[in-house]
Amino acid sequence: MKIRQASVKDAGPIATICHSQFHIAHKVGIAPDDLLYYVDKTFSKAAVEADLSNTENIHFVAIGNDEDIVGCINIGKVHLPQASHMESAMEITRLYIKPEYIGKGVASALMEKVKTLARSKQKESLWLHVYKGNEVAIKFYNKCRFNIVGELNFPVRQSCPVGWVMMCKL
Repeated sequence: MKIRQASVKDAGPIATICHSQFHIAHKVGIAPDDLLYYVDKTFSKAAVEADLSNTENIHFVAIGNDEDIVGCINIGKVHLPQASHMESAMEITRLYIKPEYIGKGVASALMEKVKTLARSKQKESLWLHVYKGNEVAIKFYNKCRFNIVGELNFPVRQSCPVGWVMMCKL
Protein backbone atom coordinates (compact mmCIF):
# COMPACT_ATOMS: atom_id res chain seq x y z
CA MET A 1 0.00 0.00 0.00
CA LYS A 2 1.15 3.52 -0.72
CA ILE A 3 -0.15 6.95 0.20
CA ARG A 4 -0.14 9.85 -2.26
CA GLN A 5 -1.73 13.25 -2.57
CA ALA A 6 -5.05 13.07 -4.39
CA SER A 7 -5.88 14.96 -7.56
CA VAL A 8 -9.12 15.84 -9.32
CA LYS A 9 -8.79 12.68 -11.42
CA ASP A 10 -9.35 10.70 -8.19
CA ALA A 11 -12.80 12.27 -7.61
CA GLY A 12 -14.82 9.27 -8.80
CA PRO A 13 -13.27 6.63 -6.53
CA ILE A 14 -13.15 9.06 -3.59
CA ALA A 15 -16.82 9.95 -4.07
CA THR A 16 -17.77 6.27 -4.15
CA ILE A 17 -15.88 5.43 -0.94
CA CYS A 18 -17.15 8.51 0.93
CA HIS A 19 -20.74 8.04 -0.23
CA SER A 20 -20.96 4.42 0.89
CA GLN A 21 -19.00 4.76 4.13
CA PHE A 22 -20.78 7.93 5.32
CA HIS A 23 -24.07 6.19 4.63
CA ILE A 24 -23.01 3.16 6.71
CA ALA A 25 -21.65 5.28 9.58
CA HIS A 26 -24.77 7.46 9.85
CA LYS A 27 -27.62 5.13 8.93
CA VAL A 28 -28.88 5.12 12.51
CA GLY A 29 -28.45 8.82 13.34
CA ILE A 30 -29.92 10.43 10.23
CA ALA A 31 -33.36 9.75 8.75
CA PRO A 32 -33.09 7.75 5.47
CA ASP A 33 -34.35 10.59 3.23
CA ASP A 34 -32.06 13.12 4.91
CA LEU A 35 -29.10 10.76 4.67
CA LEU A 36 -29.66 10.11 0.97
CA TYR A 37 -30.01 13.85 0.35
CA TYR A 38 -26.74 14.58 2.19
CA VAL A 39 -24.58 11.89 0.61
CA ASP A 40 -25.90 12.58 -2.88
CA LYS A 41 -25.15 16.29 -2.47
CA THR A 42 -21.85 16.07 -0.59
CA PHE A 43 -20.29 13.05 -2.24
CA SER A 44 -21.30 13.42 -5.86
CA LYS A 45 -18.36 13.29 -8.24
CA ALA A 46 -18.82 17.02 -9.02
CA ALA A 47 -18.86 17.95 -5.32
CA VAL A 48 -15.71 15.92 -4.66
CA GLU A 49 -14.01 17.46 -7.71
CA ALA A 50 -14.79 20.92 -6.31
CA ASP A 51 -13.48 19.90 -2.90
CA LEU A 52 -10.28 18.54 -4.44
CA SER A 53 -9.84 21.85 -6.29
CA ASN A 54 -10.18 23.89 -3.09
CA THR A 55 -6.66 25.00 -2.16
CA GLU A 56 -7.60 25.15 1.56
CA ASN A 57 -7.84 21.36 1.56
CA ILE A 58 -5.20 18.68 1.19
CA HIS A 59 -6.39 15.20 0.25
CA PHE A 60 -4.49 11.96 0.40
CA VAL A 61 -5.48 8.55 -0.91
CA ALA A 62 -4.30 5.08 -0.01
CA ILE A 63 -3.55 2.88 -2.97
CA GLY A 64 -3.96 -0.88 -2.61
CA ASN A 65 -1.86 -3.59 -4.23
CA ASP A 66 -4.19 -3.61 -7.25
CA GLU A 67 -3.59 0.15 -7.73
CA ASP A 68 -7.17 0.97 -6.67
CA ILE A 69 -7.95 3.71 -4.17
CA VAL A 70 -8.88 1.98 -0.91
CA GLY A 71 -9.11 4.97 1.43
CA CYS A 72 -8.98 8.74 1.64
CA ILE A 73 -8.42 11.54 4.12
CA ASN A 74 -8.89 15.29 3.92
CA ILE A 75 -7.24 17.91 6.08
CA GLY A 76 -7.51 21.67 6.04
CA LYS A 77 -8.34 24.81 7.94
CA VAL A 78 -10.33 24.30 11.14
CA HIS A 79 -14.02 25.15 10.84
CA LEU A 80 -15.19 23.59 14.11
CA PRO A 81 -16.43 26.35 16.43
CA GLN A 82 -14.26 25.11 19.31
CA ALA A 83 -11.05 25.75 17.36
CA SER A 84 -11.86 27.92 14.35
CA HIS A 85 -9.89 30.78 15.91
CA MET A 86 -6.71 28.69 16.18
CA GLU A 87 -4.03 29.30 13.57
CA SER A 88 -1.94 26.47 15.01
CA ALA A 89 -4.53 23.78 14.23
CA MET A 90 -5.86 21.79 11.29
CA GLU A 91 -9.07 19.79 10.88
CA ILE A 92 -9.58 16.33 9.45
CA THR A 93 -12.92 16.49 7.67
CA ARG A 94 -12.90 13.12 5.97
CA LEU A 95 -11.40 9.72 6.65
CA TYR A 96 -13.06 6.83 4.85
CA ILE A 97 -11.79 3.35 4.07
CA LYS A 98 -13.30 0.62 1.88
CA PRO A 99 -14.89 -1.93 4.23
CA GLU A 100 -12.62 -4.79 3.21
CA TYR A 101 -9.56 -2.70 4.20
CA ILE A 102 -10.77 -1.62 7.64
CA GLY A 103 -8.44 -2.97 10.31
CA LYS A 104 -5.58 -3.51 7.84
CA GLY A 105 -3.53 -0.39 8.59
CA VAL A 106 -4.95 1.87 5.88
CA ALA A 107 -6.53 4.40 8.27
CA SER A 108 -3.40 4.42 10.44
CA ALA A 109 -1.18 5.12 7.42
CA LEU A 110 -3.45 7.96 6.27
CA MET A 111 -3.57 9.40 9.80
CA GLU A 112 0.23 9.33 10.09
CA LYS A 113 0.48 11.11 6.75
CA VAL A 114 -1.69 14.02 7.91
CA LYS A 115 0.04 14.19 11.29
CA THR A 116 3.38 14.45 9.51
CA LEU A 117 1.98 17.14 7.21
CA ALA A 118 0.53 19.12 10.11
CA ARG A 119 3.81 18.98 12.03
CA SER A 120 5.72 20.14 8.94
CA LYS A 121 3.41 23.18 8.90
CA GLN A 122 4.21 23.82 12.59
CA LYS A 123 0.66 22.98 13.69
CA GLU A 124 0.10 22.08 17.32
CA SER A 125 -3.15 20.13 17.08
CA LEU A 126 -5.54 18.23 14.84
CA TRP A 127 -9.30 18.39 15.25
CA LEU A 128 -12.21 16.35 13.93
CA HIS A 129 -15.92 15.74 14.37
CA VAL A 130 -17.27 12.18 14.58
CA TYR A 131 -20.82 10.89 15.01
CA LYS A 132 -21.33 9.58 18.55
CA GLY A 133 -22.79 6.35 17.20
CA ASN A 134 -19.67 5.54 15.14
CA GLU A 135 -17.97 3.46 17.81
CA VAL A 136 -15.41 1.93 15.43
CA ALA A 137 -14.17 5.37 14.36
CA ILE A 138 -14.13 6.70 17.93
CA LYS A 139 -12.05 3.73 19.07
CA PHE A 140 -9.62 4.34 16.20
CA TYR A 141 -9.34 8.07 16.99
CA ASN A 142 -8.70 7.30 20.67
CA LYS A 143 -5.91 4.93 19.58
CA CYS A 144 -4.48 7.84 17.53
CA ARG A 145 -4.39 10.02 20.69
CA PHE A 146 -7.52 12.06 19.97
CA ASN A 147 -9.52 13.09 23.02
CA ILE A 148 -13.12 14.22 23.26
CA VAL A 149 -13.25 17.95 23.93
CA GLY A 150 -16.88 18.76 23.16
CA GLU A 151 -20.07 18.02 21.28
CA LEU A 152 -21.48 19.40 18.07
CA ASN A 153 -24.84 18.99 16.37
CA PHE A 154 -24.80 17.98 12.71
CA PRO A 155 -28.09 19.19 11.22
CA VAL A 156 -29.17 17.54 7.98
CA ARG A 157 -32.62 18.77 6.96
CA GLN A 158 -34.98 17.24 9.56
CA SER A 159 -32.27 15.17 11.30
CA CYS A 160 -29.74 16.43 13.83
CA PRO A 161 -27.35 13.76 15.07
CA VAL A 162 -24.82 14.76 17.71
CA GLY A 163 -21.14 14.10 17.35
CA TRP A 164 -18.01 14.37 19.40
CA VAL A 165 -15.44 17.03 18.71
CA MET A 166 -12.05 15.43 19.20
CA MET A 167 -8.55 16.92 19.36
CA CYS A 168 -5.05 15.50 19.20
CA LYS A 169 -2.03 17.45 20.37
CA LEU A 170 0.91 17.11 18.04
